[in-house]
Amino acid sequence: MEIKVENLGVITEGKIELKKNVVNIKYGINGSGKSTISKGIELSVKGEDLNKLRTYGSEIEPTVSISEDISSVIVFNQDYVDDYLFKDDLANNSFEIMINTDEYKFGKKKIDTMFVDLIASINNTNTKTIIEELEALKINVPIEKKKTKANGIQYIMKGTSKFVKARKLADLDELLDEQAMKYKERLESNNNHMWLKWFQAGKDFIEENQKCPFCLNDLPTDFIDTSESIKNSVNATGLKQNIEIKEVISKTEKYMTEENIDIMNSVINNNEDLSEQELKKIYEIITVCDIELTKLCNLRSINISGVKKKYENNTLIDFLKSNILNPNFFEKLSDEVKADVENINEAISKIMAKSKELESITKDFSDKLNLLVKSKKEYINNFLSISGIPYLIDIVESDDAKFKTVLNPLNSSELITQKSLSFGEKNAISLMLFSLEASKDYDLIILDDPVSSFDNNKKFAILYYLFTKEDAVFENKSILLFTHDFDIIVDFIYKDEFKKVENKCYFVKNTGGNLVEKKIAKDSVSYTIRHWRKNAEKESLHPLLRIVNLRKYLQYTQPSETEAINILSSLEHNDVKPMEKISGKKQEIANKIKLDKGMICIKERIKDFDYDTYLLRIQNKDELKKLYDSTDSSISKLQILRMIVNLTGRKVENQVFWDYLTEYYHVENNEMTSLDEKKFDVVPNYIMKMSDEIIGEIFK
Repeated sequence: MEIKVENLGVITEGKIELKKNVVNIKYGINGSGKSTISKGIELSVKGEDLNKLRTYGSEIEPTVSISEDISSVIVFNQDYVDDYLFKDDLANNSFEIMINTDEYKFGKKKIDTMFVDLIASINNTNTKTIIEELEALKINVPIEKKKTKANGIQYIMKGTSKFVKARKLADLDELLDEQAMKYKERLESNNNHMWLKWFQAGKDFIEENQKCPFCLNDLPTDFIDTSESIKNSVNATGLKQNIEIKEVISKTEKYMTEENIDIMNSVINNNEDLSEQELKKIYEIITVCDIELTKLCNLRSINISGVKKKYENNTLIDFLKSNILNPNFFEKLSDEVKADVENINEAISKIMAKSKELESITKDFSDKLNLLVKSKKEYINNFLSISGIPYLIDIVESDDAKFKTVLNPLNSSELITQKSLSFGEKNAISLMLFSLEASKDYDLIILDDPVSSFDNNKKFAILYYLFTKEDAVFENKSILLFTHDFDIIVDFIYKDEFKKVENKCYFVKNTGGNLVEKKIAKDSVSYTIRHWRKNAEKESLHPLLRIVNLRKYLQYTQPSETEAINILSSLEHNDVKPMEKISGKKQEIANKIKLDKGMICIKERIKDFDYDTYLLRIQNKDELKKLYDSTDSSISKLQILRMIVNLTGRKVENQVFWDYLTEYYHVENNEMTSLDEKKFDVVPNYIMKMSDEIIGEIFK
């Protein structure tokens, strides 16, 4: 398939080719637009706005055209790391990445079918109301049973509870004086607390004329004293708590015997200290209600994870038996609610009647899920181990059917946070999680510089895991891999481990906004040392290029040949005689034995070598200019430029460019393998533009 882009970021126009079910590698320098294409494809496939990638300063709409239909794409880049790592847990979507496979869905559906009637019955509106009412009773009457050494069993009601505070207002006859008793009816009404707030707030509007702020009639002479008496006797909060507790008890009377109803009403309407017998009875009443509440809550919390765990603990059938509801407890409820309770119990009975079938289905699901979790953990932890990352992944299943992925140090249960990881570790772990997510059915998987931040050990481990090991997750997938790391090209073309992986390698370059690609074949890649040696021995090559290549070759392969390296370096620096450095000072090589030794070494590769003859050729400025114009290698052009600058003594004003020229292509920075410099223009355009400008200035 062909992908065309226009007016996308730094790309005015360009196209790349993709082959399905192979690894399509696009190698190029930073700034060529690789990441822009990656984002453009993603936005286009997802139907999102491309204008966020519009070329700066342009009004032309960006476009991405894909010759074949792609309906789904997933992209690994820095955005993926930021969006998915350490948001909720280690992986923001652990369940989707690790667990939610088709096999999981199928197994879950079979178990859900067994519980469908029970879940439908337990989740209806009536059941929800029962749970709410019983929970309110349990919360508002917080009584505990404790065993003490001194007094044996004791029943304790927290003194700070709403129930205790509400009881203090149980008998208004005792709280109110004669003046305030006239307001007793108001204080006992359902909205008593609201009335009291209004009553007390109104005092602020009573003026010296003692008029009612509402009706403007004269107030009784003792009104202020009465108001103060009420204020000192009761408060709005207490009144509200009193009425709320009474409402809670009123709503739950239908779950109690007549005797228990009388006891609860007696207690709430009495502010005397509760006796031990009364506390015990309250505890028994609350306990009876709590037993059925617990059953209902247990049944409502049933989920696939809970069923699996109860099966593994051999408690599933016992759990169902113990949560059969007591029909007598719901005897006073409506026929509709009693029917719902009966339906719940019938659903439990049906499940228990199929206990062997349930056990078989649950066992199969449990075994497969445990194996799935184990395999995912092993997949990632094996990678972490061989790549030297000292952590272990664990996939934790919680009672609410959720799964979390956590990271622990080796031999420790301490959780690792985002701050504990290096940049490379974050990327490596993210890429492994991404590979699991991307292993699902995506039409296209895009990897944007996936391994450039890793050392060679981690880099190889990742590429091996993703592409070449047995059952590699990206095997036979449509992959688009953008990289500025040439090692990836070498791995896929040369290394035996990657030979079974079908791939298409391309070099991409952006020239003035026009992005083009050129196929990289096996013969396009050569060992740099061999390339230097061949160029040194090539008689048709200009002396300058021969000596530069031989000097690099010797520095890498025969660094002990100091004399030969010094002679060649002297020619590059336009020295009249071969020079060497002694104690940091440059001086002529005076020792004839050393000089002859160096000459012999050079003539093994450059048979016609003569220092003076080569120096004359190198000092011919016009000849070097013709060589610069005629060569088809950008690297050779830079080597020639450097010689011309040395020869003319011309100072290069752009220090950054000069550092690039003298250091980037210096021997220490060359790769062991490289593309054919005549076929692939790997030098950035802006560097060659500067080079051309300097040559133009020198020869104008």
